[in-house]
Amino acid sequence: MGVMSADERLASDVARRRLLWPALGLAIALNAAYGGLGGVLVPAQVALVDAGTKEVNLAIVMTTASLVTIVVSPLAGAASDGTRSRWGRRAPWIVTASVVAVPAALALGSARSVLALTIGWVLTQAALNVVQSPFEAAVADRVLPSERGRAGSILGVGVSLGLALGVVLAGQLVSFPLATGALLTSAVAVAAAVLVRRNPEIANAGSGLTSGLPTMTWPRRAPDFTRVFVGRFMLVLGNQLVSGYLLFILMDHLGLSREGAAATAGLVVTIHTGCIAVAAAVAGRFTDSSRRRKPFVVVASIVVACALLLPWLLPTVPAVLCYAVVAGLGRGTYLAVDTALMIDVLPQRRHTGRDLAILGLAQVVPQALTPLVAVGLLTLSHGDYGVLFAAALGLVLVSIVPVMRINSVR
Repeated sequence: MGVMSADERLASDVARRRLLWPALGLAIALNAAYGGLGGVLVPAQVALVDAGTKEVNLAIVMTTASLVTIVVSPLAGAASDGTRSRWGRRAPWIVTASVVAVPAALALGSARSVLALTIGWVLTQAALNVVQSPFEAAVADRVLPSERGRAGSILGVGVSLGLALGVVLAGQLVSFPLATGALLTSAVAVAAAVLVRRNPEIANAGSGLTSGLPTMTWPRRAPDFTRVFVGRFMLVLGNQLVSGYLLFILMDHLGLSREGAAATAGLVVTIHTGCIAVAAAVAGRFTDSSRRRKPFVVVASIVVACALLLPWLLPTVPAVLCYAVVAGLGRGTYLAVDTALMIDVLPQRRHTGRDLAILGLAQVVPQALTPLVAVGLLTLSHGDYGVLFAAALGLVLVSIVPVMRINSVR
């Protein structure tokens, strides 16, 4: 690899800023929409429809939307891979879907039945998925190999800050569902327009019509791709078994009252989110400068595993707060570096959108499976949350094995 001249370095820096800062804006807006709508607005609307059966109805709405995501995300990525237009491959999907999300969210906010809520959230989440898959592929298309860690940092920070911002905004506007949906999805549309406008190179690749139907086959002869998927799947599932049941753990494992558990959970999430953002912002730069991915992912997984031991062995509020810090630092590092690792192991650049979306399912599917796994474990153990911690710890540690077996990336 030749040494870049001063002019080339300046051009590279300018191009990176034009891509990564707008990408951060869209990542924050997207995750704010996911967090605010899925985490606050949908549960609130479900409770308004029928407070007596809200738990069952919420499970129906969220499970249906998750199943749709499993199909839509790879299809959207694959469709953008094959798109040939005057605006490029990714831009038409990013912009169009971001606009479609606005009326879909308005329909969600005005829904007054479980069926209408399900349709509204499915349409809204599907539109956001169609923004996300081509968006992440666009970042992978443009970022240099030596800067993939920085790109991972941007996306990781966007996840943590966006989810927190969305929950806060939706919580403040929960009595105004139409305004909540309009605000969060309009922010996505604006951020998408800024990204495409600031990066005309994304919007000028190729010409003509979409080239054929999107293909959904798993990449062949790509063992490292599969290893990254398996490792990510296990770590996410292990982490979700604890973070997804935090409120119940605080009540049943620590013995807090419902009010005390809710207040503690809010503090834990705030601390955890802040630590994720800090670690994600730092880790990407270190993985790029060292040209290593695997050691960071392995260490981050071990850190998350160690964090799980704290509330398991010491069921106290201080231990849970320490868990929030340690697990947040581990997860933030993992988010940034694993994103770079996913880009590194993509087998064919012409299928970037499809393959990144498939790897993204290693985040979505475990979240959908977590309630089933957790309920099964708690039923078999007669409500012993220690079994939940043990399963989470085992999954996180075992997730290291496929990562260690990756051959194409150091």
